Amino acid sequence: MQINSFEDVNLALKKVAELSVKIEKINGEVTLACNEIKEARAGEIKVLSDELGYIEQCITTFCENNKHEFAE
Repeated sequence: MQINSFEDVNLALKKVAELSVKIEKINGEVTLACNEIKEARAGEIKVLSDELGYIEQCITTFCENNKHEFAE
């Protein structure tokens, strides 16, 4: 694109605005699709997160109960 006049600048700015709107529309669609996937898999994530939390708590409890051995 060659810009040689204020009219060219105006046309270029119009094109920039149009492209920005199209990009934002696509980004919005992507966000909606991602949210649908997250919602569909939320149950799986909860199960895994619960297991992770349980294991972390087991490790913490073990360490607290055996902290005297860490000083050796």
